[in-house]
Amino acid sequence: MQSLSFLNLRSLTVIIYVLISGISLESFSQVKDGNTFDFVNSSAQINKPYVILISGDGFRYDYAQKYQAKNLLRLAGSGVSAKYMIPSYPSVTHPNHYTLITGLYPGHHGIIGNSFYDPLSGQNYDKSEKKWFKAESVWETAAGQQMITANINWVNGRTIGKGVKFLYQAPQKIADINTGVKVNILKDWLTMPEGKRPHLITLYFNNTDHAGHEFGPDSPETARAVAEIDEAVGLINSEVAKLNLPVNFIFVSDHGMIPIDKKNILAIPTVIDSANFVINNQNSLVNLYAKNKALISPVYEQLKKEAGNNYQVYLNGQFPSRLHYGGKDDVFQHSGDIILVPIYPKTFNPKAGPGMHGFDPVLNEQMGATFMAWGPAFKKGLTIEPFENVEVYSLITNILGLKPASNDGSGKLAKQVLN
Repeated sequence: MQSLSFLNLRSLTVIIYVLISGISLESFSQVKDGNTFDFVNSSAQINKPYVILISGDGFRYDYAQKYQAKNLLRLAGSGVSAKYMIPSYPSVTHPNHYTLITGLYPGHHGIIGNSFYDPLSGQNYDKSEKKWFKAESVWETAAGQQMITANINWVNGRTIGKGVKFLYQAPQKIADINTGVKVNILKDWLTMPEGKRPHLITLYFNNTDHAGHEFGPDSPETARAVAEIDEAVGLINSEVAKLNLPVNFIFVSDHGMIPIDKKNILAIPTVIDSANFVINNQNSLVNLYAKNKALISPVYEQLKKEAGNNYQVYLNGQFPSRLHYGGKDDVFQHSGDIILVPIYPKTFNPKAGPGMHGFDPVLNEQMGATFMAWGPAFKKGLTIEPFENVEVYSLITNILGLKPASNDGSGKLAKQVLN
């Protein structure tokens, strides 16, 4: 018997799951929270191009070459690729996925970590509550101009998209399953009548992030994760090509991955008392929120004496301005009164695996993210210099002919890579 490939096995799982669950693939794009959609693309949007934005979480800038991701290399060769894309600081998942769809630095959109504290409300960040996501996402930009978009599993996408019209959301329990079902959903959406068809589809894979954390960026497991994403992108591209639509693909990642020093994990300094500070340990940085502001200065001075070659310590207003994280860039006051930054390869995470991210993406090149793009809107055979990921939002709105919300991008990327 001929052996089944990775995706064939997954497709078989999809079929079984759909059969036993009684869920119709055809219904995915028609129903949102139990309600039938009653809106259509405006006449001005119907003839616009299409964009599929794919994120490979933790897909380091050099993974495609390092692990010979044949589909991505071939497709990027027919379009545009960057030497690497510079993540926003900190180079972790939640802030950067929000930056990619808003064009704002984390300090400006407020999601400054995978975890953080809000001293104004006295609450910890909860990714399931929409109130934390205050910036305008690309889905909301499109909705405001009566263009339909769609999402399959983008980080926090279901929360950000709550109440947003003109946005299709794949059900969570289906979207988590596998590539086969994602391809079916994509094809279902793109073969709808023009009035109901989404012009932007966002899609997310986490394979490389999980493998990189657990086994390290140089492991066979990470190589397999790269191959899985590469095969998935190749399948999506080939199936979409059959539809003969002007579809443009953008493949990105949120950050890279780097080996860390697991033998010398840093402890939270004893001068920091949880009775006096809320401590938010992000592993590659620690945010300290003072309960008594009078303690900020003496604790800061003591931390500077103890830091040595282990970590750097900053007052919020003294954080390096190039990272747009503290001081006047900390628009929502989420970054803390004191910020500790471990000096690579050290970390404050006692449970860390062999791979980590979150470090300064300029000082640590292995934090670099991937950017590849192809399709009729893009130039061909072009490799560009590194750029900041705040540029991606306005690139998307440019292709789709949408008026962008205010953002931190310069617009240079679109001018550089589009025909």
